[in-house]
Amino acid sequence: MLDPEQIDLSELGQALHDHSDDHEWWFDPATGELVVWSELTGDELGEEHPGGRGLIFVEPVPSHDAYDDMVQFAARVPDPALARRLERALGGRGAFRRFKDELYDHPDVRADWHGFVDARMARRAADWLADQGVIDRVARDALVAAHPDPAQSATGMGRSLLARQVAHDLRDLFGGRLVQVRLFGSSARGDEDPESDLDLLVVLADPVDFWSDRSLMDDILWRHTLESGIVVSALPVSADDVAAPTKPALRRAIDEGIAVA
Repeated sequence: MLDPEQIDLSELGQALHDHSDDHEWWFDPATGELVVWSELTGDELGEEHPGGRGLIFVEPVPSHDAYDDMVQFAARVPDPALARRLERALGGRGAFRRFKDELYDHPDVRADWHGFVDARMARRAADWLADQGVIDRVARDALVAAHPDPAQSATGMGRSLLARQVAHDLRDLFGGRLVQVRLFGSSARGDEDPESDLDLLVVLADPVDFWSDRSLMDDILWRHTLESGIVVSALPVSADDVAAPTKPALRRAIDEGIAVA
């Protein structure tokens, strides 16, 4: 039996999910290497068919396994609006493409998806190796245990949901003084990346003391930053300034902002 260290589990997982009609994947049980075989190129090069060389055919897993991965991932997306869009995307023909298209504008959730599906593919690869007698059950169990479904990263919880959670805590902090909380910046425009801050405009009833009110929010902002992995920043402004903004930066934040509370 092979030492699992000799096997590229990620590559094998991809081979198991490759339903291409143009080529096949074959596994070498002696070396752990994967071979791509195309009848056209193989014949042109005069190569012996992999089946005649003692290699094992990697039969793709049923396509419904990959579909189930998408269904289960959509169910764990905590941003309700995005979760509903993903669920709708999974209905009917073209589900795979629509699902990926929905994730395109959400790089944080897309990164969570890749981690989720990579773990699923690795576990299927471990099962396949054991079923083929390439590794024993002890090694298989160790590989499966080493590739659990990843916990959702902070970014995976959804920026709009995170903004609403922070706004809820700010409502408890300021009470009736809180007029509105608006998400602005890259997270509002939809061009954020995983390293982008979450920027909030906190509109308060007058009078507003920038440094004092900013200091009051520190504990809440810091706690959500630690829990989410996203730097949460907030700009306290008065309701009067929002009603008649004179600074271009504030006017831009208001124009592009999305109310979350």
